[in-house]
Amino acid sequence: MSLIALRIIGFIVLITVGGSVAMYLFTQDRRWLRLAWQVFKYSLLVIAVVFAFLVFERLVLEA
Repeated sequence: MSLIALRIIGFIVLITVGGSVAMYLFTQDRRWLRLAWQVFKYSLLVIAVVFAFLVFERLVLEA
């Protein structure tokens, strides 16, 4: 179940970043690039935290 949720979140992030870059190309307003960068940056942070929990869970279950 958690992998399905991660995939859905990943697709939402991909759509948001792609849409923001497309809006920047359409409007030439740099705030769209800033939004795309922030979404990308925080999604990487969330991915790192989730994978850290997965590694921690695997270490605890092996012990």
